[in-house]
Amino acid sequence: KFIVKRTKDLDILPLTFLLPDTNPESQTTDKDEVDKKSSATDKTNPFELAIDSITINNGSLSFSDESVGSFETTLQPFTLDVKDFDLAHDKIAQYTLSITTESSESIDSVGSIKLNPLSIDGNIHINDIALPKYMPYAQAFLSPSITDGLFDFSTDFQLLTLEDQTQTVLLENCAISLEQ
Repeated sequence: KFIVKRTKDLDILPLTFLLPDTNPESQTTDKDEVDKKSSATDKTNPFELAIDSITINNGSLSFSDESVGSFETTLQPFTLDVKDFDLAHDKIAQYTLSITTESSESIDSVGSIKLNPLSIDGNIHINDIALPKYMPYAQAFLSPSITDGLFDFSTDFQLLTLEDQTQTVLLENCAISLEQ
């Protein structure tokens, strides 16, 4: 069981130490400098993780978000399958994700992910999302409040990290459906 909590200050369990340094200023081609930086990096970020294959079946994730008042949801069951995951090298991992919430909402996604630089290429299908449940996120820019309805969405997508380290998302083959 995983528990994720977002505080009013927007703090989430810090996992950024898992990602490799992508700052172009910290990269060099001088061998002596590379050796020095390699030694320094080893001391400041010694964490390496490589996984040939991992599967989580019947997982449970409880999520609460205090930044929007009081939002809570439980993702259960969820299944995650990842192959060729590696934090230290330039590998492209394959993933399959299937989630159901306590409200019978479902999310299914299949694709590939690379961490350095961050890029994701896949598709996602989101079904039976209960719109009133997510009003805490929309009430700042939606008026009046949504009290009923279901939302379905599917798309092929790419998340890309550009040379300036900003991310962009490209969507293709989008389908949206709203029901009352």
